[in-house]
Amino acid sequence: MLRKYQHFLALAFLSFTAIYAQEPAAISLGSFFQQPDLVYYDALEDQYKNIWLSTDNGLYKFDGNSFKEYATSAQKSNAFFSLKEINNAVWMVNLYGQLLKTENDSLKVVTNLTPYLKGKLAQINALGNLLYISSQNGLLTFNKENKQLRVINQENILTTWQNPETKAVYYINHQDEFKKVTKDRVEVLYQDPEGNRKEKYNYQIFQLNKTIYHSYLEENNQRVLKKWDAKIKKFEIINFLPQYEGVHIYTHFFKDQKKILGTNQGIIEVDRNFKITKTYFTDYSITKILEDFQGNTWITTLKNGVFIIPQNHFNKLNLQLNQETVNAFTLVDNHQLIIGTSKGKILINDQHLHGRKTIHLPQQNPIVKILHLTNTNQLLISQDNLSSYTVDLNNYRVKSIKGYWSAKDLVNIKNGFLNLSYRAAFYSQTPNYEKATLLKDKRAVTAYYDEKNERFFISYIDELVEYDRDFNEKTITYKNESVLATSFTQIGNQIYIGTRQKGILKYENGIISTFLNAQNKLAHNTILDIKAFQNQLWILTKNGVQKYNTHQKVFTDNYKYNYNQLNLKKLLIFNEQIIISGNEELILIPLSRKNKNHQKLPPAPIFQKLTTVDTTYLTAENLQLGHNQKNINISFQAPGLQISEPYNYKYRLSNLSTKWEETTTGINNLNFSYLPSNTYDLEIKTINTEGLESKESLCINFEIETPFWQKTWFYFCIAFTLIAIILIAFKIFISRKNKKQAKQLIALENKKKMSELRLENIRSQMNPHFIFNALNAIQDYILSNEKKLASSYLVKFSRLIRMYLEHSQKNFITLAEELEALKIYIELEKIRIEESFDFSLKISENIQPQKIKVPSLFIQPYIENAIKHGLLHKKGNKSLNISFEKENQLIICKIIDNGIGVENSKIINKRNYSKHKSFALSANEERINLYNRLKDYNIEISIVNYTESKENPGTIVSLKIPINLK
Repeated sequence: MLRKYQHFLALAFLSFTAIYAQEPAAISLGSFFQQPDLVYYDALEDQYKNIWLSTDNGLYKFDGNSFKEYATSAQKSNAFFSLKEINNAVWMVNLYGQLLKTENDSLKVVTNLTPYLKGKLAQINALGNLLYISSQNGLLTFNKENKQLRVINQENILTTWQNPETKAVYYINHQDEFKKVTKDRVEVLYQDPEGNRKEKYNYQIFQLNKTIYHSYLEENNQRVLKKWDAKIKKFEIINFLPQYEGVHIYTHFFKDQKKILGTNQGIIEVDRNFKITKTYFTDYSITKILEDFQGNTWITTLKNGVFIIPQNHFNKLNLQLNQETVNAFTLVDNHQLIIGTSKGKILINDQHLHGRKTIHLPQQNPIVKILHLTNTNQLLISQDNLSSYTVDLNNYRVKSIKGYWSAKDLVNIKNGFLNLSYRAAFYSQTPNYEKATLLKDKRAVTAYYDEKNERFFISYIDELVEYDRDFNEKTITYKNESVLATSFTQIGNQIYIGTRQKGILKYENGIISTFLNAQNKLAHNTILDIKAFQNQLWILTKNGVQKYNTHQKVFTDNYKYNYNQLNLKKLLIFNEQIIISGNEELILIPLSRKNKNHQKLPPAPIFQKLTTVDTTYLTAENLQLGHNQKNINISFQAPGLQISEPYNYKYRLSNLSTKWEETTTGINNLNFSYLPSNTYDLEIKTINTEGLESKESLCINFEIETPFWQKTWFYFCIAFTLIAIILIAFKIFISRKNKKQAKQLIALENKKKMSELRLENIRSQMNPHFIFNALNAIQDYILSNEKKLASSYLVKFSRLIRMYLEHSQKNFITLAEELEALKIYIELEKIRIEESFDFSLKISENIQPQKIKVPSLFIQPYIENAIKHGLLHKKGNKSLNISFEKENQLIICKIIDNGIGVENSKIINKRNYSKHKSFALSANEERINLYNRLKDYNIEISIVNYTESKENPGTIVSLKIPINLK
């Protein structure tokens, strides 16, 4: 049996101890924002928490969300150095030799130093009203008040440093003289007796624990460090960087009792005794290191842009892997960390994460799961090519086994372990697959063993099942839905379940409930893994890592950096650290933080601008808005870096409401569509993702002016205007009264005229010829002894006369009354003329004659005209058709005859009468004009030929009369 597996032992390569490099995990500013350049010379944080960056392309201000370039046409170079904030302005010098400063949110050239600097790069230090400008060409002062330049000396100054407490300026010149500059004088503190004997360069002066140090490079590229002894006023050499050559120090920074040096070979951290404790960023040239007010460390480089180590940072453990990733890990007795890689490699690390052994499996396929079998001290390993192995940790022998198909999870339980695969879930007591017990023939995802209660949970692809010690199963549901679990952890009897889409659920005493989700500020509802440590929950989501205190019920830490570049999968607690599997390295976060700066309150917002429809205000001082200003928009922003979730804000506006209102995440402006005239105080506070509020508020006071119509002088104007209006109104009243009287006279005249027109209608309708013919007809009936006909005719004639007399007293009559008169009139006309004619009268069903009004004595003249001038001169059959229809709000009356037509009638009338005129028709036309003009009735009349026959074309008269005339 041993011989069978000898070739596996030959394939297993055991490496010796390896020391893995651990360093802070920094993020590139370019991962979140479009950087203006990759070459950076200097950086500064101003009092408003903005970061100023000097690049090869120019000067930029970063407000936490975006970059703004500062430039002027007067500048001769884009490269700026020695950024200093002095009296609310940022001062600098450029490569050309100009002294510049920011002013009113722009860049201004203050003076030209080129004649003094002569091409040498300068440094700026402020002391009172004076700027001390040092270079290899000497020391200058510039008075900020009177703009005067003064040359102090022309020494070759190699480096300067200003004490942040005393503000005194120190420098070293080319003669190795150490000097101190105060407001009144320049004092020589020390001169190196061996100065100028060797070539030296890259001088630096800095302070650590109130002790001044001086460092330089010798001609043999060895770094020399000297310590200043203030008692004996002498520099003493101390050992420093003996293993480094050609280390150029460009910047220095003091933090946590450590000195951090930025060099051409990365960052070097030293303790108070100048012993190197850590090196990182070794491939970059570091030009500036600073810590912002949030505790983030900014690192600018000479060729690689800007990097940031966030205040809540994690460390990276470089495993020195070659294009392979960490796929799985497990613990051995809490003293060893076992790591499986994507190329079939097993890394065995001690409790200090030092690599002790490396084992290469026969197959270079990704390792998906590792389980330590305590009873046999073996590792059970599953690869994604269906290969499975055991590794004996006593002798590191590798043995191939069967049956553990690319395990989704391997979990120890009492007297055995669970093997979860894409096919099914098994329980086994030994690595021998043939003795495994099938729990459920279904794809399983993960499992958890509750040792205290001797039960375990298995998350299948579509359900969550709880098993007791006798393997009796119980399906767990949440709100009658399946629980899709991804991970488990436990505090006491409380089981916390991470899910795919519902955040974290809590299972206790057989009851499942919601615990955390996005509404409780959980970074994402998809949980990759969770681990419990004491009363803390460490939660790995798709958006990063969070730490939650189950007692205080608050999130205490958020690690939401550029995780998209890290394939974070699982959490593991080891040696007081949370370890997260990533790409080619491990992510390490301490379980407890000594530095409590992460509990800092968020900063108060800063005013940006106030805009209205037509005006923009860039300062919050003396804001006076016109009364007609609408859509008042106030923009603000909490300063500092916001690379995770943006801040929320809450606000209240005095004289409007005393209640605080909270904005939506990411909204940093307020819009008030309308505010009445008053004085307002707007308070705004910042709220971070942990729910902490800024201690201070942004207070904006503004006034909306009272409109002129509410001022005293306006009331006097109104009173004067009212008196004037009353006088004018009185005159207008008299004028209108006179006009009204004149109009009434005109109306009376028109009324009189209409009465006369009605009388003319009566005369036309009762014309002598008609009366004479009617009376002759009656006489003929009497002479012929036809008393009944004579009596009937006389009755009809008398009725018609009575109707006309009654109608003449009214402006309007009903259509029924008009039709009754027309019928009698037509019957009498048929008797009056020698030849008879056919007559028809049609009324539409939707017309109610009793309810419709028409002008009195209005239709008859047109019927008379049709009989007298149309039918009377026609030979043969004669017909007269009258119809009434309703169309919209009009009554349309059509009078159709088949007589000789309008034109033929005119010829006959012209031949028979020299001056013929129809009085009734002309009277009606004038009535219509009066009605339409005075009453706005819009009565229309049209008279046209009925057919195209030349001899008897006939005539159609159309009358359009509005309904409900009054």
